[in-house]
Amino acid sequence: MEVSHVATPPEFVTTGNRTVLVVDPERSVRHSFRRNLESWGLVPLLADSGEAALDILAQHDEVFLVFVDLAMHGLGGVGLIEEIQKRDYQADVVLMTDYLDPNLALSLLKNGAFDYIRKPFLIDEIKLLIQRVREHRNLRQQAMKFQLLEETKKVERDNLIDFMIGLAGVIDAKSPYTKEHSDRVAQYTKAFCRFLELPEQQFQNYSFGAKLHDIGKVGVPDDILNSTGRLNKQEREIMMAHPVAGARILEPILLMEPILPMVLRHHENWDGTGYPDGLVDEETPLGGRIVKLVDYFDAITSERPYREPLPHAEAIKVLQSESGRVLDPELTAAFVELIASGGLMQANLSGGLPAVTRHRS
Repeated sequence: MEVSHVATPPEFVTTGNRTVLVVDPERSVRHSFRRNLESWGLVPLLADSGEAALDILAQHDEVFLVFVDLAMHGLGGVGLIEEIQKRDYQADVVLMTDYLDPNLALSLLKNGAFDYIRKPFLIDEIKLLIQRVREHRNLRQQAMKFQLLEETKKVERDNLIDFMIGLAGVIDAKSPYTKEHSDRVAQYTKAFCRFLELPEQQFQNYSFGAKLHDIGKVGVPDDILNSTGRLNKQEREIMMAHPVAGARILEPILLMEPILPMVLRHHENWDGTGYPDGLVDEETPLGGRIVKLVDYFDAITSERPYREPLPHAEAIKVLQSESGRVLDPELTAAFVELIASGGLMQANLSGGLPAVTRHRS
């Protein structure tokens, strides 16, 4: 199978992260990759089996990305991922396959694959994947630097928070329709947690997690984020990978551990139909359920290219219709009470906390 070749502008090549390993039993695939990678100024290494790939990785620690066929005989794609993790090689893995269902795709992503791509594919898809891998690696490197500083120099929490908040702003700016989305979700979450009378540290963690809940979207292509139509299957799978991607970015930082549930779990549904793990009701941590609800509310009350924002009265009806299916029913009832009290509007206008707390009979 030939990979379609297209011209690529020279600005694609950057310093560092240049060596790519291609593992595929088909000679034509390996050599098509080699032509294109070399034309971009990258360094291709080729292997026809998983075993040969491990030999190459043992000798070339500069490999930053491995494209591997999922269904090879012997040590296939999944086995190669396991060996790469076991041997602590610092390479991301993209699986190539003729067919893959969404459930298996999510399973592979959770078990260490960076992404997957279906054959046959255009070389533009390969270029995009390489760019996304580089962005993620840069973020992970920054995260590890912060962790090292925290351990050796006791860096102040505020410095790390400022960095992460700035990154969240960059992600929101990738789409005109998500501008300030993370700010609103964080403000609403803080207001809701105060309304629920949660402990101070708990709602601070939840609101910070809400601010960073979409951090994994840094690797989602802009054309998908800004799509004005229904996403196709592959685009939707890329979008659905962002909670896992976000958790991977934050995991190296011990300080981020309390907010991981909000990043990883804000697309789980109460009835188990969500992702990435299909958790049911209270299997999803409280912070994840709160951010799910608040994120859902902001989505339906914000402008989108395919619809106008809903007024609060209509949004309440939607929340109530999704209660017990997508949303936690008890939290939904409390959130509707907050909206009706006007406290959520106060939080939006002031960027702070509402003056109201929950009425208890």
